[in-house]
Amino acid sequence: MPQPLAPLLSFLNAHPGVCCLAVTGAGGKTSLIADLTDIFAASGRSCVIAPTTRIFVPPLRNRAPGTRPQENEHSPRPCDALLLRNGRPPDALAEELLALLRDPRRHGAPVCAALGEDIEQSPAGRKLRGLPPGYVCRLKTLLERAFPPDSAPSPLLLAEADGAARLPLKAHAAHEPVIPACADAVAAVMGLDALGKTLAEAVHRPEIAADLLGAEPDSPVTPAMAAALLLHPAGPFRGAPPDAARLILLNRADALDPARRGSLIRNMTETLRASGGPENILVRGKTGGRGTRSGMPHARS
Repeated sequence: MPQPLAPLLSFLNAHPGVCCLAVTGAGGKTSLIADLTDIFAASGRSCVIAPTTRIFVPPLRNRAPGTRPQENEHSPRPCDALLLRNGRPPDALAEELLALLRDPRRHGAPVCAALGEDIEQSPAGRKLRGLPPGYVCRLKTLLERAFPPDSAPSPLLLAEADGAARLPLKAHAAHEPVIPACADAVAAVMGLDALGKTLAEAVHRPEIAADLLGAEPDSPVTPAMAAALLLHPAGPFRGAPPDAARLILLNRADALDPARRGSLIRNMTETLRASGGPENILVRGKTGGRGTRSGMPHARS
């Protein structure tokens, strides 16, 4: 079966130099970033995870013997390094990152590095506190200087720019999402398992969703309601750079009732397109078919 992320991978591979992908929405942001780090590592390309929001602390590959990282879609894949700014001068973190990426002892092997301000304890577990979006762009500029387009494979910069409390759909508060101004592409994610559940069950910030949709919190989520949240001006693309490529990833297709899966996916994608959504709508999961995979636009120069 064709790779459902193929259009996104083609865009990221074709982009000259360092590419920054911001991931927003709900229902699979962390798993998308984890899959991208695996895919690009296999092709010899390093990935730098630089969230602008809080994420679970990625486990390290050299963890203590006998321990295992959490293995679910909410936890990042193991990384080679976790680099924290911890109040240091602005460029200290960038210098540490560049030293890691250029370390001759790695013999050119790809690196996965996760960056953040510091680590804090939350009721859900240890969280990596994200970097300010302007600092992510500063990192991108420094990486572009170190890895010009005609040099060795440049690292991919992945910014998880939203939080959703592990729910499949999200309505955004005024300060969300936190998309860096230097993002070359923005991927808005939705978990298709939201369909049929009530707003109160499926949506992060259901009171905002109910207000935007003119619905009650116990209203079941329909494709039209989900599309309205995804495409709302105050939704997952708010603050995206005007020239950044946009796509929607409909995740967890395998969670849908097999008898209705095909019709629900068609309804969802057709509603998004009819409502002015981006051309690029990807479907991931065991859909029983090829899914919807439109080509990404060419990378900007």
